[in-house]
Amino acid sequence: MTAKPRSAPRPGGRPVGRARKIPLIEWLAAGTGLVLVGGSVIFILLEGVRSLDEPPRLAIDAEAVVRSGEGYLVLFRVSNAGSATAAQVEIEGRLVSGAGTIETGQVTIDYVPAGSERRGGFVFDHDPEAYRLDLRVTGYAEP
Repeated sequence: MTAKPRSAPRPGGRPVGRARKIPLIEWLAAGTGLVLVGGSVIFILLEGVRSLDEPPRLAIDAEAVVRSGEGYLVLFRVSNAGSATAAQVEIEGRLVSGAGTIETGQVTIDYVPAGSERRGGFVFDHDPEAYRLDLRVTGYAEP
């Protein structure tokens, strides 16, 4: 009786000539990876194109007035709807009556990244609820 010749094994232990069937889970993992990497690349490219030369768009809103020791604390939120970061954001708060400005305060926020918001507060001697409160961003620097 003659023995049937065997195929020489490959370094991976598989005989030469036999095709390995790839399991479905490997196809799913490869497809998921492809979608994630491709989506990330597309997102980065779109963000880069969208943010070209668009300045920060800063807005400020008063959130609350709180009695604080001898004065009054006005809590505010500054938001950046633009696609560029603003650094050294200068904010002015004024208490105004019919006769003019009663009191003024200034705050500097270190930075407000694109699409984010930061909070802060002004301390006034006079009650802000007795006057008109004007809040405005007076300037910023590019980081």
